[in-house]
Amino acid sequence: MIVRKLEKVILWAGLLFFACVFLFSLVARTGLAGHRDITLGLAGFPDLRIGLESHPAVTLGLILAMLAAYTGIGLWLHKRPASRGRFLLGLLAVAVSLRLVAVFYLDTQPGSDFRVLYENAQKAAAGDFSFGHSEYYVRWVYQLGYTLYQGLILSWFGPGLLPLKLFNVLFDTLTVVLVYRIAANVFGEASGRVAGFLYATYVPNLLMSAVLSNQHLSTLFFAAGCWAAIVLRHRKSPWGMAAVGLLFAAGTTFRPMGAFYAGLLLLFLLVVAWQREGKLRHRLGDLAKKAAVFAAVYLIVQQAVAYALIAQGVTEVNLYANQEPYWKFMVGMNSSSYGFWNEDDAVYASQFPLGEQRNQMEKMRFMERLHDVKAMPALFVSKWAVMWAGNDESILWSLEGTDRTYLPLKVLALERAQYIAMAGMGFAALYALLFQRARQTGGLRESSERGPILFLLALLLAYAALHLVIEVQVRYRLDILPFFAAIAGFGSLTLGQSVAKRRKAGQTNDKATGL
Repeated sequence: MIVRKLEKVILWAGLLFFACVFLFSLVARTGLAGHRDITLGLAGFPDLRIGLESHPAVTLGLILAMLAAYTGIGLWLHKRPASRGRFLLGLLAVAVSLRLVAVFYLDTQPGSDFRVLYENAQKAAAGDFSFGHSEYYVRWVYQLGYTLYQGLILSWFGPGLLPLKLFNVLFDTLTVVLVYRIAANVFGEASGRVAGFLYATYVPNLLMSAVLSNQHLSTLFFAAGCWAAIVLRHRKSPWGMAAVGLLFAAGTTFRPMGAFYAGLLLLFLLVVAWQREGKLRHRLGDLAKKAAVFAAVYLIVQQAVAYALIAQGVTEVNLYANQEPYWKFMVGMNSSSYGFWNEDDAVYASQFPLGEQRNQMEKMRFMERLHDVKAMPALFVSKWAVMWAGNDESILWSLEGTDRTYLPLKVLALERAQYIAMAGMGFAALYALLFQRARQTGGLRESSERGPILFLLALLLAYAALHLVIEVQVRYRLDILPFFAAIAGFGSLTLGQSVAKRRKAGQTNDKATGL
């Protein structure tokens, strides 16, 4: 009974989430609200504001064309099934070729923090690790993992950006495969194939292949951990969770999101255990073993890596320890900056030495903002709109230092159409799941188990809720996009089969009436 109620709550919340993403993005892009600049433009491209340069009729036409194309591709993949091996080869060819085009066509140069990381990676490749003791790496110690990774690649292949970008292509392509397999395991093979295609061709994913970001590795490892958790969920042996713990620890080495994924994984395992047959005592015992194995591997790997770096003199602080735990919360609750990084909070924090005093002062400012109850609703709506309906920032990061100044508006138009279409397909997926049509669609097993579906939705909804409070950047939504695409893949097939059934019914009626 409890799980059933939880299922309904999460499904309805998911339906509302995708509906809001679709409507907010559509209104923002077309200017239907009568005010085109309702969210932030892209820094470096002041003319790019949400809705600007987009006539409503043109935008709506492009979105409908994209929706029709995705639906048609979904039906084609469903009705003409190739073998899994042949499809995988085709998917790999599409994913790799498009990303290689982006890498070689865009001569992207590292900017902002990415430049700092790359410059220090060059030092690491030469055997100089003194940067690990600088204030930047003491404050943001988690950046050390990606810096050392880049240094390792440069030491193997020599100086230059190309080897790092080619490894981005490799990691992003592997993530495409994971999206395909996650969706296939949860919704069926046909839905998985559509999801893989959506993720492989989504413009921001292509552009970001040319950007030296830690998101390539973290997204890969966290998606791999979630895939392993879904595949291994029914195994009685707890040792499968060791692989999940290892993958989540690896992801946390590059981006500090392990606690977020670990918490939702444990809830997922609890739901799976609750729905299994057998005595409750045995089910909870199996759950405890799995949780213990996961936690042990997850924590031991982190401690081993952290202390190895300290022992080698690379750093003096734990790689996984947050030296400034209230910074993102303080910035995230700044209503004047819509929760983005801002100069005011940066200057305020710099007044105090790194450590307990700065933490206490940042906590104090965060609590002051938290108690401003009247400002919260507007702040949350603004942050949500920017995070989930705002212009994608991959255009900014990928065109950094290039002469491709003619691309932004064209790329943005395509990305907006893709994103809004995927949001619409996500809504269709949740509608089908809520109103009992899912069993007829996409090969979804007619089973009472909804644990994997709830897991994907919980990841998406919890991530959105977390960013109501902490600092936001639009590119942060790329971290959770694999699960967004997995759900959209199922929605595409749902829409396609609904259209096909109506067409067939119409043809039957025409024959019956002699038309």
